[in-house]
Amino acid sequence: MPVFEILTWRALPSVADDDMVDAMAGFSEAVKTLPGFIHQSLYKNAQGQWVCIYFWQTEAEAHASNTAVAGLKVFENLMRLIEAGSVTMEVLSALQSSDSEEALADRSTPTVPGS
Repeated sequence: MPVFEILTWRALPSVADDDMVDAMAGFSEAVKTLPGFIHQSLYKNAQGQWVCIYFWQTEAEAHASNTAVAGLKVFENLMRLIEAGSVTMEVLSALQSSDSEEALADRSTPTVPGS
């Protein structure tokens, strides 16, 4: 089963939603090329907190992605829009899934929900 990485943050007060979405779109183009990448989605809750969810094939690949993007210009562009100290990150592995018994039994083969 895939793992997912949840990032949350607050944008600087002067940042428009479209600017954040555009910066994330550029950043995602780089992330999509990394080993183990499956999917990424961006959300914003009613309190103004941004939430980005990445699906990775393994926990190691999720963690390695952070090092891989650290020096990229698209990462720097994104970070300029984010309130300092507001970023949180979690990497989670599934303990239960609605997948079939066979998929659950074979944890060595990553699957994407709905595939």
